[in-house]
Amino acid sequence: MEASQATEDEWVWGVVDGSAIFLPRDRAEERQALGNSLGARTWGEFREALSDAGCAYLYEDLVEELVELDELPGDDEPFDQEMAPGLIDQCGPFVPVGTVMIDSLPEVILEEHGTYHEPMMAAPFLTIDETDAPGVVAALANLGMPCSRDDELLQQIAW
Repeated sequence: MEASQATEDEWVWGVVDGSAIFLPRDRAEERQALGNSLGARTWGEFREALSDAGCAYLYEDLVEELVELDELPGDDEPFDQEMAPGLIDQCGPFVPVGTVMIDSLPEVILEEHGTYHEPMMAAPFLTIDETDAPGVVAALANLGMPCSRDDELLQQIAW
């Protein structure tokens, strides 16, 4: 499913390693497309995979830094994940899912159900215990943000 098919009010959730993850469906599908594209053999396949998923803008954002450095590989050159800006240091679109939740969930839900973690050498992130998931689903519904469970999707994007 293309990210553009989801409305901004649709949410998806799932449990990964005892923690509940909640994201707008379009953000989850973007992360899925990005993760799937990392298996590309060439830079052209990488670009094409993101474009086919309706996420061409992610490619443009990722390579902007390489263009500025005049280091953008050609489409036929082997894709090297280490050259993708942000992948190794988990920034840009590669931030951990717990960091994306901080930016995505309404403040009232963060305060009531989330636990903040602020590691010394990494971005802050949020965890929600799986036992709090029904409360988060209800709170999102009360805010007009329906939420459906999709453990398989969330397993794929929990990096």
